[in-house]
Amino acid sequence: MPMWIILGVCAAVFVLVVAVAGSRGVFDGGMGQDEPDLPRADRLPAQPSAADLADVRFTPVLWGYRPAEVDRTMDVLRERIAQLEARSAAGAASTASGTPSAAPGAPTDA
Repeated sequence: MPMWIILGVCAAVFVLVVAVAGSRGVFDGGMGQDEPDLPRADRLPAQPSAADLADVRFTPVLWGYRPAEVDRTMDVLRERIAQLEARSAAGAASTASGTPSAAPGAPTDA
């Protein structure tokens, strides 16, 4: 019977030590701290370039990355790709019809 008491006391001490260590941030591992030297995903410009995409870093969390940052980055990239595809399709259509296409970034008469 005294063996069970000793094991119970040891288990209680273990739980207490883990609880105190957890409350003091021993198990954080630096995951909660931002890394200011890395550009964050929410700093991606509205018109990103390939260089901007290469510099994207997401904030790590316990099971991956912050979903809001990833979703926002995907939205910006989706819009940019749609713009580039529309511009490419318009250029291909004007080339196929024989009309000269405007220079990139030039205003159009629409």
